[in-house]
This record gives sequence, structure tokens and C-alpha cells, in this order.
Amino acid sequence: MRNVLIPDIKQTFQKLLSTRKLPGIASWTTSYCGAEGGVPIPSDLSSGVNPEVHDTVMFVTLRPTEVGVLGWAVSCKSESQYGRPIAGQLNISPMIFQSPKLLQLGVMLHETTHALGFSGSSFSSFVDEYGNPRANPTVVKTSTFTGSSGSSYSKSIYYLKTPEVVARAKTYLNCETTDAVPLEEKGGEGTAGSHFEKSFIMNELMVGSVGWFNPTESYAFSQFTLAVLQDSGWYLANFTHATPTLWGANMGCSFLEKRCENWETQQNVGYYCNTPFKSDGVTRVNYCTFNYRSKGYCDVAKYSSPLNYYEHLPNPTEGGSDDLLNYCPIVFRYEDGKCTNVDNRAITGEKYGLSSGCFDSNIALLGAKQNPVDARCFRYNCHSGGYLQVVIDAPTGDKIYDCPIDESYLRIENDAPIGMTGYVTCPKNGYTMLCKTPFVDPTVTSKFPNVGNSGGSNPLCDWFGIWCSPSNRVTYSMRVIAPVVIGALVLAH
Repeated sequence: MRNVLIPDIKQTFQKLLSTRKLPGIASWTTSYCGAEGGVPIPSDLSSGVNPEVHDTVMFVTLRPTEVGVLGWAVSCKSESQYGRPIAGQLNISPMIFQSPKLLQLGVMLHETTHALGFSGSSFSSFVDEYGNPRANPTVVKTSTFTGSSGSSYSKSIYYLKTPEVVARAKTYLNCETTDAVPLEEKGGEGTAGSHFEKSFIMNELMVGSVGWFNPTESYAFSQFTLAVLQDSGWYLANFTHATPTLWGANMGCSFLEKRCENWETQQNVGYYCNTPFKSDGVTRVNYCTFNYRSKGYCDVAKYSSPLNYYEHLPNPTEGGSDDLLNYCPIVFRYEDGKCTNVDNRAITGEKYGLSSGCFDSNIALLGAKQNPVDARCFRYNCHSGGYLQVVIDAPTGDKIYDCPIDESYLRIENDAPIGMTGYVTCPKNGYTMLCKTPFVDPTVTSKFPNVGNSGGSNPLCDWFGIWCSPSNRVTYSMRVIAPVVIGALVLAH
């Protein structure tokens, strides 16, 4: 933790954020920092947070947490002029060291971001570009649904409506009427209202839960978390280092305005689905995940009672397994479903490798059993002309299909390779998803890539002055509080 994780965390935030230098030493008002016993203020920091040395001080502890909680963080001191958090405690569960390094890094980044201001308790303290309190950063909207019983159910949902967040959501979703983005409504205290709604931005760093069987490949410190931190008025974000996201991109206005069963998914595979893993108890139904990287299945679970407001399927006792997805059934990837994994077993026409993706297709040998809907891992080419090519590995040689240059969905029938039968599709936005967006595989790297959306010029530079300069990135001090035995399941204190 000392030698790898903490340096990674510090480097990430110093790369992504700028802030103002404190006008002077910020003195402590208590003798400790944090929660659940906190951390006594060390003697060398007893005079306060010195702006000549630190912009933010984060005390890192390794202490047991309640079951299912991998970590937490709190702010313990804010600067007096604009309210920016300048000190906090980050506590990590010792159990986290049984998890992959990517998850360890993601949890520490996630919790530190909470302490920096991404929290329901901090939104009301946000300031605008002039340093004045930001007016109405959140709004409550009421959603009503009539369930299978005929009863009406309503939910009050908090939305974040700060300017940079909304502007980026409009572009990302391709929806000019977007006026706010939803915050998590479920999960209880500590989760609800302090995270992005998971169905809005599936694998974003600041959703409320993690899971290795979701359709994503990594956790993204995206433009949206950076936009929240910038809209706090406490930081200037470097959007050029945001990690790209794909979930929900160009899904249109229905993605936020309607329930998942009413999303525009006819040509957008991998989102809402309504056919269980084995629809007839025998035949496995395969789908492609939304990013066209893996084969997956429709995540449908059975419950002991109707889901009421969260009913999304004809059977009111069935729904998705993830409550933070509002029980929406979506396509989850198989553990062994990644098309890039050369160790996976290929069937007719398939080829696994780094240049392979998932395509809606039921191509098979003549006379072989076929499902009416299926998925295949085929090779693809990114043509220099700006369009996608699908390559089927046929017995008579490669069969190449040119996809539309406008990236529209195309189902190709009656043109299977010789000796084969079935259909193949060109996916909507396939060239963008497979050719223009870098693939981040956690088995290869835990670093966040230097790619993303350019923030361009920003009027906040007038307010931050020299802190817009890359040479004046925010400086974080993260101190491990001893004794710490790295890898132990129980910390000494």
C-alpha cells in the first residue's frame, strides 16, 4: 500500500485536479481527524495544514469495516474562505488485499473522491465560479409507476444539476433536453444521494457498488466525476486525462427520462433484456455486452414477492439481480466470455484475440443447431475509410462484411459464407466503440490512460489564475498511520 497504491492515488489526483493555494496555515480545531476513533493529529502537523507543503492531507488507516464495506472516507477539515475540504481520513478494509489490484486502486480512488467533495453532504456547500454559494445544485424529481397489481408507486429521486455535469451529459447522451443527472436512490445511508445512479453510468468510479460479472472491463475516472469536482468550485479539472466511458453514450433522451424497459434498445445491444439465461431451461441464450467486447447473458433473478415500483418484466417477481441498477435486467458478461481472450473455445466462424469483438449473429454450419438469436466473437478490421469490417473465419477462407460508414445498425441475411447459414449484424456505433475508444483491460494495466475528452478553454481559469497551469497541480499528502501490517486481515488498531 505504501509503495504502490498510495503513490498511484497521489499521482492520479495531481494529474487530474488543480486548486488554489491556501492563504495561510489552516489550524486544527480538534486533536484528531476522522471517524470511528479517527486519527490523532501527528506532532509534525500539529500547527495545521501548511500551504507551502500540502493542499490536502489525507490520513490513511487500515481497519476492519462492516461486512461488505471495502472502505470509507470522511473530510475532517475545510478551508475557511470557500469551504474546500483540506484534510480527511481514508480507511481501507484489510479484506481488500484479497481482491485484484485494480479493485484496490478503484476503492481508494473512490473513497478519496468522496472526501474531496463528491458527497451528498457536500453538494449544498458547492460554490460557483465567483466563489458564491452555488444555487440549487440538486433537485428532487418524482417518478410514478403502476405495478402489475394496479397499485401506484412513487419515488422521490435526487438529481445533480450543476452546469458542467449537465453540459457533458447533453453531449454524451445526445439529448439537448437533459437538465440534470440522477443520483443513486438505493443502497441506504452512505450510498443513496452520494453516488451516480448506476443505470446512468455503469462502470463510473463513483457508482455505489462494484462487481466482476458486470459487462465492463474497468472502473472509469470519467469526465462526469471530474465535472462534479469542478462544479464544486474548489477544483479545476484536467478533462484530457478522463477515462473514456461507453455505457449510455448516444442512447438519447429516453435513457434518463424513461424506465429501462422503455429505453431505445432495439438496435443498442447489451442494455435492457427480458430473456433469462436459459429461456426454455435447456438452450443457453447468448447476447453481446453493450461495449461489444464480450458474450453475455440476460441477468434475471427470481424474488419471493413482487418488485412493485421496480417491476420491469411481465412476471412481477422477476428482475435484475443488482438493486443499484433498480433491478433492471441487463446483459452481464460471462466470466469466460471476453472475445479478446485467446484461451476461450471458438465455435464455427469465430476467432478470439485482441482484434475480436462480439457481434449479434447465429452463423453456423449447414445442418447444425441454431438459436434464432445468438452472439459470436468475430474478428474485425478498422478500415482506413472510417468504417468497421466484420470478418468470419470460414472453412473456405475469410468472409468480410463492410459495415455502413454512418455506423447504423445493419442485419445481413442470406449472405453467409459457403457451407454456412445464419445472419450477422453490423452493430450501431460499432466503429466508434471498437476502433476509436481505447480498450482498457485490467489484466494488462491498472493505470488510468492519458486519453479522454478535452475540456478546452474554461472561464474558471480567470478565477483560479495560475492554478490553471499544469505546473501547479494540486498536491496531496497521504500518510499511512502505523502500525500497519500490509496483507494482514486484522490491523493492530
